[in-house]
Amino acid sequence: MYKTDITKLREEYNTMKECADRNSLGLDSDRKNNDESNLLNNNIKIRSQNETLANARSAIAGKSAFVLFYHEMLVFNMKSQ
Repeated sequence: MYKTDITKLREEYNTMKECADRNSLGLDSDRKNNDESNLLNNNIKIRSQNETLANARSAIAGKSAFVLFYHEMLVFNMKSQ
């Protein structure tokens, strides 16, 4: 009796653990709308990443323009002295 209880509990634990792992990865055991929701989630994540990259590019371009301007001013001041 004791061994069968432990075996059942282990099986239940493993099943629940696998289900939790699959859910955390976005792999639900019932796949009715899972593919569509995964695609939607992926599209949202990609859109967010693209916005982040665009913001980073914009910030770098602005800083590069400032550095170039500052460098040109330094060169101009050195030549005029």
